[in-house]
Amino acid sequence: MRTTTKGPEPQRETGQTLIMFALALIALIGFMAMVTDVGLAMQERRNAQNAADAAALAGVRFLPGDTAAANAAARDWAAKNGIAPSEVVAVDFENSNTLIRVRLEREVPAVFARVLGFLSFDVGASAAARTGSAVGMSGLVPFAVLDDLLEGTQCSYPFSSCQEVALKYDSTNSPPESNFGLIAIDCTGASCVLDTIKGGSQSPVCSTQQQTPLPPGCPAEKDTEPGNKKGPVEDGAVWRLDPNNNVNCNSLAQVVDASSNVLAACNPWGSVAYSSLDSDGDGGSCDNLSNGNGSCRLMAIPVIDDLGQGSAAETITEFALFWLNSIQQPCQGSHCEISGYFIDAHVSISGLVGNYDPEDNPFLIFKLVE
Repeated sequence: MRTTTKGPEPQRETGQTLIMFALALIALIGFMAMVTDVGLAMQERRNAQNAADAAALAGVRFLPGDTAAANAAARDWAAKNGIAPSEVVAVDFENSNTLIRVRLEREVPAVFARVLGFLSFDVGASAAARTGSAVGMSGLVPFAVLDDLLEGTQCSYPFSSCQEVALKYDSTNSPPESNFGLIAIDCTGASCVLDTIKGGSQSPVCSTQQQTPLPPGCPAEKDTEPGNKKGPVEDGAVWRLDPNNNVNCNSLAQVVDASSNVLAACNPWGSVAYSSLDSDGDGGSCDNLSNGNGSCRLMAIPVIDDLGQGSAAETITEFALFWLNSIQQPCQGSHCEISGYFIDAHVSISGLVGNYDPEDNPFLIFKLVE
């Protein structure tokens, strides 16, 4: 008889494989959770940040005078951007109610991370917006007005008794030993004067009134522009007065409301950065207005202390809002004077924000600061 001896049976590896598979599955789910759930949380974070930004910008336009309206506007715009009322954690006001801070927080349900015990993620966002007067701005026309002329000549709503003033002097009425009222903001020469009258200046200019020290790269000194420059002044003023450039905004009654605010539809500077309005790159938005909106008769004027003689550096102390009213046309000989009204109203622009000073500065800036 033949006897067969059996050796030891091989060990079964099924249990070990199952354990390794379970561990790999957990790692895979963890990786999927990181990719999917974290990605979803980041997307919700971006959405919440956009909503916070929109809410802050909506609310800041009512500051500093009406915090209740600012609060309501901020919450309304948060809701328009998909934020539930309970997710608006706080709407706070700071710096004498010139700054609004909006804080949002929402719970984002987890998908794969539930396997790891994470049921949801908390996502938060905050934004702050500030209102202030313009310490620096672009879009200025190359006229300069003396400080003492501005005092006492500003007219306000309903503009029934405005005092007409000469914006540019000519050879018959210019002050003795002075220039004619032009200033070189971007460049010099007749063609530059014409381009800047039509489009506004490209480079930012600051005023000394709003804050010191001035922001870097924003000078408050510019040279006066010698000479009468009758031709470009006449051409630029006639262009701005053309009804085709002011279809829906050709009178003060159409442009300024009873609260002495320039209506958004008649604002030639718009409420966003110049780059989005200035398609031809000449620095202003007035010569790019569309749909008959905006008013080219509104101009931003630098205010200086002295006209001086020749090309001389002068300090810009503040900015003024001017309504272009008329021009003697055609200009005769050396006589070419344009006139209008200094307007006591407020208008929203883009620029460098300074201290809030609506009494002495008509140009208000609303911008995100955080």
